[in-house]
Amino acid sequence: MSTTTRTPSPPADAPPATRPAGRRTAAALAGGLSWRQWALAAPAVLATILLFVAPLGQMVAASFTGGASAYRRVLTDGLYFDVTVTTLRVSLIATAVTVVMGYATAWCMARCLRSAAVRRALLLLLVTPLFISAVVRSFAWLVLLGKEGLVNDVVRALGLSRDGWSLLYNETGVIIGLVYILLPYTTLSILVAFEALDGRLERAAADLGATAWRRFTTVTLPLTVPGVASGALMAFAMAVTGYVTPAVLSGGQVRVLSMLIYEQTLVTFDWVTASVLAVLLLVLSLTAVVFYLRMLRRYSMEGAR
Repeated sequence: MSTTTRTPSPPADAPPATRPAGRRTAAALAGGLSWRQWALAAPAVLATILLFVAPLGQMVAASFTGGASAYRRVLTDGLYFDVTVTTLRVSLIATAVTVVMGYATAWCMARCLRSAAVRRALLLLLVTPLFISAVVRSFAWLVLLGKEGLVNDVVRALGLSRDGWSLLYNETGVIIGLVYILLPYTTLSILVAFEALDGRLERAAADLGATAWRRFTTVTLPLTVPGVASGALMAFAMAVTGYVTPAVLSGGQVRVLSMLIYEQTLVTFDWVTASVLAVLLLVLSLTAVVFYLRMLRRYSMEGAR
């Protein structure tokens, strides 16, 4: 009589059997990445270090040449304070106007336009200026906003002003130019949020008796906040660091930090002060990024509740 022997099965909670690893790499790398993955990432990491981290470190080191005296001079001088306030004021106003116009444009494209062909045409019209240099577009606004430009011709034709409006060489002209430059970026960012929004939520709110305004404030706007925040961050970062548009449209009458850095670097050759101003500009941009990340985190936590 033959007997068959069975191999006892392992307990349910026993760890799975490990197979022979075979030929392993020389050493385990950090983060669980293999040497092949690190080799593929090495060119990008090296380029980031050489083209971004190293120049940034050199700029910060140059700002401390001779100690912190340059920082004390910049932070206590009324000229630099006024230029910083002007930079923030112009950037914040341009960002706010851009977000409002971008949101309205994205809403119309996502909710009002039923024809796909019309939507594609409007999208093409929106992104076409991105293929033109900002210098060329800024000089075009010199013609449009001048005393004899198209805008003032329309103003005089409508009887709004006999002599026309003063739209150049002041903050108004700079803000108009910045809004025009930034509008495509903000609109596309908000449009992505609209495209990801489930339209059934708005229809459900309408079926429950919510008015159009209540649907917008309780459904549409909260769900598109991430797109608004990313568009606003992009607009502010580009506005606060912009040079060409403020320099062209202000004619030197409105000084912002980027123009002051240019003057300190290529006119007075004061590299230490220019480095300090560049660090200050970097801090302003990073502050906006931190604020955006904190707001996005708070929004995510509230949405998970």
